[in-house]
Amino acid sequence: MSALVQYEEARVAVSQCVRVDEAAVIRDKAAKLAAYARMRDDVEMEVWLSEIKSRACIRIGEISRELEKANPGPAPKDSSQRWEVSSKAVALADAGISTSTAHRYEQLAGGHEVNGIAAAAVATDKYFAEARATKTPSTMQGLKAAVDRAVDDAMGGSPPKRSKPAEPSKLYRDWLEWANAVMTIANKTDVELNELAEQSRKSGLLSRDLEASEHAAARLRDWVSTLQSEFEKEGADT
Repeated sequence: MSALVQYEEARVAVSQCVRVDEAAVIRDKAAKLAAYARMRDDVEMEVWLSEIKSRACIRIGEISRELEKANPGPAPKDSSQRWEVSSKAVALADAGISTSTAHRYEQLAGGHEVNGIAAAAVATDKYFAEARATKTPSTMQGLKAAVDRAVDDAMGGSPPKRSKPAEPSKLYRDWLEWANAVMTIANKTDVELNELAEQSRKSGLLSRDLEASEHAAARLRDWVSTLQSEFEKEGADT
């Protein structure tokens, strides 16, 4: 009964937090006590302390979501007056919480859409009820998975996966290779061609390259003729 009373008191304390640092204190204290309970093999205590820690994380996300991201107001003319700053970043920094951690906690709280927030609340209570029933300490990973599923369902499901693009046909690959080779040759300067010819000689491949080039030249003439024919057809169609 004593543990149950402490659990309920802790839940109320978490729900009543209005500042990030208040919820952060409860989160850290619950985490330390849960670790201590685990060392003592006190499963029941570890279960509810793990839940309190997770609820504190969610509460941080709720508060963070509600904080305005406005820039600080103008500095007071009187230097003796305090410059009030209410920005979200400063509030998180004061509590020792990074913006990335706050974002994760906001996702645990259901994000920013009304449907997602409502779905997350239901999924959270269900997850914790199952954890208590099975005497299994809650984890951030388990809670996140439960909330993500619920939010996805509430928001109409996850976006459809992109289908794997079809492999290009062999004909397309051959055309691409051929077109690139033609463009490479067309863009070579006389100096570069002389250097390539010299490289053929140095490599002992001059005879092979000459024979292949003569054959390629004949094929290029055929290619030019074919392209001209297609060009004439395109002009007739338009």
